[in-house]
Amino acid sequence: MTTHPLWQYVAHLKPQLRGHVEVIPHVYRGERWYVLHDHSSKQYLRFNEHAYAILGRFDGDLTLEEILDHANETQNDYPFTQEDVIGLLGQLDAAEVLKGGLPVNAQDVFHQYKASKKKKRQRSYMNPLSIKLPLLNPDKLLNALAPLGKILFSTWGLWIWALTLMLALLLGLTHAGELKNAMLSLDISSGQLLAMWLIYPFIKAMHELGHGLALKTWGGEVSEMGINLLIFMPVPYVDATDSYTFGNKWRRMAVGAAGIFVELFLASLALFLWLAVEPGIVKDMALNVIIIATFSTLLFNGNPLMRYDGYFVFEDWLEIPNLATRAKRYYYYLIQKYILKISNVQSPVTAVGE
Repeated sequence: MTTHPLWQYVAHLKPQLRGHVEVIPHVYRGERWYVLHDHSSKQYLRFNEHAYAILGRFDGDLTLEEILDHANETQNDYPFTQEDVIGLLGQLDAAEVLKGGLPVNAQDVFHQYKASKKKKRQRSYMNPLSIKLPLLNPDKLLNALAPLGKILFSTWGLWIWALTLMLALLLGLTHAGELKNAMLSLDISSGQLLAMWLIYPFIKAMHELGHGLALKTWGGEVSEMGINLLIFMPVPYVDATDSYTFGNKWRRMAVGAAGIFVELFLASLALFLWLAVEPGIVKDMALNVIIIATFSTLLFNGNPLMRYDGYFVFEDWLEIPNLATRAKRYYYYLIQKYILKISNVQSPVTAVGE
């Protein structure tokens, strides 16, 4: 084996993951993967089973040289090189999930947490049309609403939601002409725009509450809630990234789709109200809810071609994490191989069926 020039400096190290890093096994397309969840910075790193043969031995007892030897005892087909180990070590070090041979204290974790938060705020301020403002930890609110979440995300809750949507769809088709005329007759006045501006954040708050309750129902944590200023429109958000820790892909999909479910349910109730009341403010407000909760959900949140809820649900359904990034890499691969005729280019495909 050729000695890597950096190997002499790292071969004696005994790497170890920090205490607040959790390793969670996932299965994608029949293959086992491992997600590293850093609880302090809320980072997630994904490694395949081949890389975990090295990573799984980062316990502080073995040197990198011993780890490489042990891993290659079971990897006859694709043996590890020193460069593989150095690359993995560098990736983990950049993510600040290694503690080397030294114990990490609470102050280190606190400083790392603050630094991570500062970086996230700086990134959000770089786009003035989408500014994220964290406000509070919604854990107490979600704990109080946990019994409601267990009802909503149960078999009975799913049946009630489905029957409500089916009834709304039938009524919508029956009164399609009335709905079309009502929408076409809407005047884009200052009062109408103000009504939309007031209703939109409320609907999105219910949308985000759906994400939070779904996550809480299956044991996840929501540590952040705030306002996202999208073109200066205040839109609530919750940090539901803890769903990445769920090994069950259907639960991850349910968390991602929960907001869409809530909006479609609100649109159904608004349709019932719109059909039941006489013309006036209440009927106009119900129509606004129908328009916002239906069209914004179908065109944006439910659209898998945009990086909103539908995209992440689609990603989990296909079992291809980082779908957009990996799709771009695959396009580059096709261009290099079939257009530029580069012979030694390697396909980014990692599993059967991708």
